[in-house]
Amino acid sequence: MAATLDEEYVNVPEAAERLGVSASTIWRWIDRGRLPAYRVGPRNVRLKVVDVAACVTPARPRTPHHMGVILSNEADVRRPMSEEERAQMRDALRLADEAREALRIRLAGQELPPAYVVINESRDARTRQLMGEE
Repeated sequence: MAATLDEEYVNVPEAAERLGVSASTIWRWIDRGRLPAYRVGPRNVRLKVVDVAACVTPARPRTPHHMGVILSNEADVRRPMSEEERAQMRDALRLADEAREALRIRLAGQELPPAYVVINESRDARTRQLMGEE
C-alpha cells in the first residue's frame, strides 16, 4: 500500500520540480485553492500527482484559424460557412473595396493615410466641435 501512495502523491518540492516552478508558487496555489493539498500527519503536506498534472493547461484554446469556419451559437460548435454566409462576406468585402476606391477618388489619387491618422483626425475634429471651436 505504501508503494501505491508514493506513486499517487508528491510533496511540495517534488511538485514544484515537476512543474518547473518554485515551492513558494506551489504553496501560493494551495493557499488560493488552485491546487488541492492533503495533510499527512501534523506537518506533512502531499499533492495528488493527477492534481499537479492538471495545473498544466494550454495557454490558448486549440481552434482552427482559417477562413471558411465560423462559430455557431449552439453549444460552441464549429461548422463550415453556408453559401449564404459566404455571399454576405463577399458583399461586405465588395462594399469595403468600393468605399476605399471612393475615398481614393475623393483624395484625388493621393496615398491614403494610415488608419490611426484618420481616427486621430476624426477624434480631434469631434473634440473641437464639442468644445465649440468650430
